[in-house]
Amino acid sequence: MTISYLVESTTITYTGPSAGFTGDPATVSARLTASTTGAPVANAPLTFRLNGAETCTANTNASGEAFCVITPQEVAGTYPLVVSYPGDVVHHPSSAQTAFEVTRKPTTLTYTGAVTGDFHDPATVAARLTITSSGAAVVGQPVVFALNSAETCTADTDANGVASCVITPQEKAGTYPLTAAFAGSKALLPSGAAVDFVVTKEETSLAYTGDVKVANAEPATVAAKLTEDDGTPVSGRSVTLKLGGTQSCADTTDDQGVASCVIASVDQPLNAAGTVVVTASFVGDDYYEPSQVAVDVGLRFMTGRGFGLTGSVQVLGAGVAVPPTPDTGAVRVARATTNAPPCVAAINGLITARGVCASVVTTLAPGTSTANAAVAQLSVGVVALRDVVATSRTTCGGSTGGVTIGALTVAGVPITVTTAPNTTISLPGGRIVLNEQVPVPGGLTVNGAHVVLPGVDVVVSSATSDIHNC
Repeated sequence: MTISYLVESTTITYTGPSAGFTGDPATVSARLTASTTGAPVANAPLTFRLNGAETCTANTNASGEAFCVITPQEVAGTYPLVVSYPGDVVHHPSSAQTAFEVTRKPTTLTYTGAVTGDFHDPATVAARLTITSSGAAVVGQPVVFALNSAETCTADTDANGVASCVITPQEKAGTYPLTAAFAGSKALLPSGAAVDFVVTKEETSLAYTGDVKVANAEPATVAAKLTEDDGTPVSGRSVTLKLGGTQSCADTTDDQGVASCVIASVDQPLNAAGTVVVTASFVGDDYYEPSQVAVDVGLRFMTGRGFGLTGSVQVLGAGVAVPPTPDTGAVRVARATTNAPPCVAAINGLITARGVCASVVTTLAPGTSTANAAVAQLSVGVVALRDVVATSRTTCGGSTGGVTIGALTVAGVPITVTTAPNTTISLPGGRIVLNEQVPVPGGLTVNGAHVVLPGVDVVVSSATSDIHNC
């Protein structure tokens, strides 16, 4: 017996979407019908194949439709999507092809970082990358930042879609474009953002590094170091250094930020503190804020005093006191001077003296204080002295002193004179000290003779010299 049956032709009609995003699942669908009657063919397998690569298979439902999911992996473009039916004993196989566009998802890049920063200071720039439609964060994608198309940095987005990195502006103060750019990927469209970035001047500071003591008539090196607020040296900038109010010089900072110059010959007045102000100034420029520093440095000065004699004598309840005579007074100068009061020809009374003189002379380069005192003749009680000269000389190297004495008699008896420092001649109830030397701050006092007897205390030829701020 022969059995015959009719095999019917079929038609596939694609009913799904015509586009989808790379990497995103897309639900595709098609309807299978009998070609002659249009009746749906149920429970028939349909296979979908995109670009000959991604496939999925599903059986038709009662309406002849099949649905399944394909995830495109292609780069953006248009590709063939083929739907095929293998047929069965009563249905011929069939296929259909349609164009399917694979697209990239639009993205949005929003700038979230700094919009201002100092010249030469690191600034953190940042932006957030999201899917435009959903606002979902895009993770692990590179974002490139560029300031003024010059300084750049690149960072990948984190779990929140944020990319951040550091740019150090090299521009002078002003407003410049700052861009953030995502170049896109196989699945994502590019996006970008742009803002104005304001570069401000970098703060600076000056620190004085020159001589801390200066002397009139001698050269002085004045110097200062110019740095940014983080201590980075600033090179190639002019710094003016002023000593006191009248003397100045200028230099350009080196690679360590130091400007140094020489005041050839210091010429400054002496104040009560023995100091002079040094001011270093940087006027600023298009990149840096101005700065200034002022410090006190020591000004070398000399002091001293000289007088011929002073003392007191008490006899039988009567007495006489002789103040320092003649007396230079306290000399305090920073320049070359001579202080020499007129000599006193004669002093009469319980203390008798002739040819009494004193002086203090100061010189510069090097600074020197020299005090001299002299008494040609002196008589007090039983003691007589002739030609007593005391000298005290002080420089920054130290002090020296000396005494010369022409003759000494006690009660008319000549005494052999030696003038080693602090030579003491003992007498009944008293003493005579020859070349009496007493250190003082910064110098030395030299007394030619110091006579101490009952009722008598007389200093003969006293010279003091001192120097300060060496």
